[in-house]
Amino acid sequence: MKIIRVLILLVLFMLISGCVSTNTPEETVTSFAYSASIGDTNACYGLMSSKYKNNTTFEMFSVHILDDGDNWYEYKFIGIVDGSKKFTNDTVFLDVEYEKESVSDKNTMGLTKILGKAIGQEYVFRKKIELVNESDGWKIEDFHTELR
Repeated sequence: MKIIRVLILLVLFMLISGCVSTNTPEETVTSFAYSASIGDTNACYGLMSSKYKNNTTFEMFSVHILDDGDNWYEYKFIGIVDGSKKFTNDTVFLDVEYEKESVSDKNTMGLTKILGKAIGQEYVFRKKIELVNESDGWKIEDFHTELR
């Protein structure tokens, strides 16, 4: 019975990840962030531009998305900033907000963050993401750890 449940979940997951729509740049970014949050590196790699894929193998990407080499901070995608979309031909730039959390904050059960906010330390940041319009939809031009 357990095997059947796992197979059903696997089939549902494959159907959902195969049907990821990238009709808009916003959908591409949010799909990437969601896929990264559940560990679906295949879906994430599929949302990268062909230029990126030509320079980065799936194996390299898989290692990089799981371990960005930053042992001090973890990043959490918050969302796309409303009104930030800027078009240039087949390229669009979106501003995204993300939270940057110190790894030490997890060890102190949030105390570091509370103290940091008390002294005015920022935890929410913005970054510009570039997307290109390819034949199969909008694709992310370069990998950003902030989208995890």
